[in-house]
Amino acid sequence: MTSRQLYNENAFLARVNFAEKCFRNHQTHTRAMDTCFEMYDGAAVVVALVRRARLDGALYGAIASDWSDRFPAEWLDLETKYSHIPTERLVNLARELRATCYGESARRGAAFLAGAGLIPTEHTDMREGPSEA
Repeated sequence: MTSRQLYNENAFLARVNFAEKCFRNHQTHTRAMDTCFEMYDGAAVVVALVRRARLDGALYGAIASDWSDRFPAEWLDLETKYSHIPTERLVNLARELRATCYGESARRGAAFLAGAGLIPTEHTDMREGPSEA
């Protein structure tokens, strides 16, 4: 799998599979591995990995070995938070997480640009130019 494929927002399961492979091969300190958790659906990737690790002792051990021989408690907490979502529906959770983060990112960006005077605020009519105080 190429890094480019990992950036495809619809490649949630591919990111989960790639991350699992990286843990098993003890190759977790790569840019591609980081990407698996940075596509705004990292929480869903973690939940999927925790569920797989609970069924596979070798994967559990591989993940734990990357975290000072302790499975990350934060990951277990995250899986508990989403325990009501069936595994086969995690792809939907990933989609929802991405949509929420994209929206929040756009709002933050617009607020920053408006605060810097680079775009009109919602009270400024773009046809009239910037309002004067």
